[in-house]
Amino acid sequence: MTSLVSTSSNSGLTEHGAGSGDGTVSGYAISSVVWTLDSDAPREIDSVSFDVSPSGGAGSPTEVLSTVDNGSTWISCTGGPTTWTCTFGAGVIASTANPLRIVSVE
Repeated sequence: MTSLVSTSSNSGLTEHGAGSGDGTVSGYAISSVVWTLDSDAPREIDSVSFDVSPSGGAGSPTEVLSTVDNGSTWISCTGGPTTWTCTFGAGVIASTANPLRIVSVE
């Protein structure tokens, strides 16, 4: 995961965080990833849920998006401030989905 974190101790600006990508980064930690398959078509992904934890002084995210097709389609996730769920439309085949990519913005 790639992260963008803006900090300032003397300028009077509030510290903010944003993160994007895959792997471990500063800004946000992603954990407890749970994939849910479509009960009528179990080879398709229905949704993914996960926890987003701020680190490095970032606040809780107010917007989270995800993609499983290398960024062609971004899904707005719901929930928060800790647990988020991203529900995909029909046709997202589990065996062809690229690695999960998450963007979190404070």
